[in-house]
Amino acid sequence: MDKQVEQIEAKINQLKPKLAQGGVARDQARSQIGQLLRQRKQLETQLSSMRNQSLNLMSMASVTTSIKANVETVKVMAQTAKEMRREFKKLTPEKVQDLADDMQELMIDAQEIGDVLSQAYDVPGGVDETCLDDELDLIEADLGTEMVAPGDTPVYLEASGEGMAL
Repeated sequence: MDKQVEQIEAKINQLKPKLAQGGVARDQARSQIGQLLRQRKQLETQLSSMRNQSLNLMSMASVTTSIKANVETVKVMAQTAKEMRREFKKLTPEKVQDLADDMQELMIDAQEIGDVLSQAYDVPGGVDETCLDDELDLIEADLGTEMVAPGDTPVYLEASGEGMAL
């Protein structure tokens, strides 16, 4: 159709010089140009209509594709919701809380068992802290009398004969 419009334009351009002439030639050229202008206008209207139809078809195709994608999305969402409902029947917040409470109780039981197993059995009646403090004081007092000058051999090494000169 674009070529037809171009051909009509070419014919109009050929007839334009005849409009400058007078008389019958001018009237014939004017009549022919008028017909050609009507034809061109009809073709341009048809061409515009076809372009609009083409745009409408492309738009409809795009909308159709979008709707199909939306339908698929909704199907996936529905299937996911169905699966989630089925799985949530197996797992509720109450069940999770109960499980967490059970785990906490088991951890407390394990700690108690560990405490029982780590008790010392060889000290009857426990350890007297006062006796331990007294013994520590004696050790400190002995160390005070046994302190040696640098380069001297400590008393406990001399008795065993293992002293070494520094």
